[in-house]
Amino acid sequence: MVSFEGTDVDELEKAFREAVDDYLPLCKKLRRVPDRVYSGRVPLRIDAALHRRVAIAAGSAGSGVNRWTAGALEAATKRGSSDASGAIATARGATGRATGLHANEGAACATRAP
Repeated sequence: MVSFEGTDVDELEKAFREAVDDYLPLCKKLRRVPDRVYSGRVPLRIDAALHRRVAIAAGSAGSGVNRWTAGALEAATKRGSSDASGAIATARGATGRATGLHANEGAACATRAP
């Protein structure tokens, strides 16, 4: 997380730029990937049979595929990283390759207080 403060827009912009200018070299020095903003879009390629089962499950739950899948991903990540890793291993076993889930291994590398 990058923190910064200011009393007006100009001061906030300057403080933000300084915070980022400090953050990026620190991440490089620590050999960590800087935290990034995610769009909320996840391109996902799955087997057609799984797609059909997901569509049926979503319909049975009174939901669309996107909302149902988001709920399933949320549930998997709340159970713990070992369960999520198991899901990825299962996907690899079923198709011979991972099917689109990628974790950001470089979570926020530092907190900078002004």
